[in-house]
Amino acid sequence: LVARRGLGRREASSKSCRSISVAISRVVSCDGVPSETVGTRLPAEIFVPGPAPMLRLRVRNTTGWTWRSDDTLPVQVGVRWLPFDASARPAEMRVPLPRPVAPGEQLEIEVPLTPPAAGSYRVLVDLVLEDVAWFADRVGEPLAEGRVEVRLRTTSELAGPAIGREALP
Repeated sequence: LVARRGLGRREASSKSCRSISVAISRVVSCDGVPSETVGTRLPAEIFVPGPAPMLRLRVRNTTGWTWRSDDTLPVQVGVRWLPFDASARPAEMRVPLPRPVAPGEQLEIEVPLTPPAAGSYRVLVDLVLEDVAWFADRVGEPLAEGRVEVRLRTTSELAGPAIGREALP
């Protein structure tokens, strides 16, 4: 399925849309412009240390301007890690687009979900027009959002399965 939603342009005057590969969709209206939005699922748990799970997104640029990560106001994929523990600090990361995305073009990108530390987080993944806005701030929903538990691996999990001497030839 492909999702589309509106977003204000740099001057917040025109609309744009984006899409992601998903399993659930619903139709919504943004400023009177009908659009389709979808939800994607983040992993419920991530274990650290270990490889970061990858979230695959497919975005379509339906604005009148090219998205570029090497621009003065770059468009990038952003990941917000908002801890449920009030004593922990929020964290953000950015993933640049691998190439410019012209109006009408589609791009698939894999975004690593690299947690800042163990804990419970509300994670939001969205496009960001740097120094202007997260797309969700104008649309109302990020590309992906969910609660993620980041857990430490135990030393036995890090060591892998135990092999007893009796199992060796």
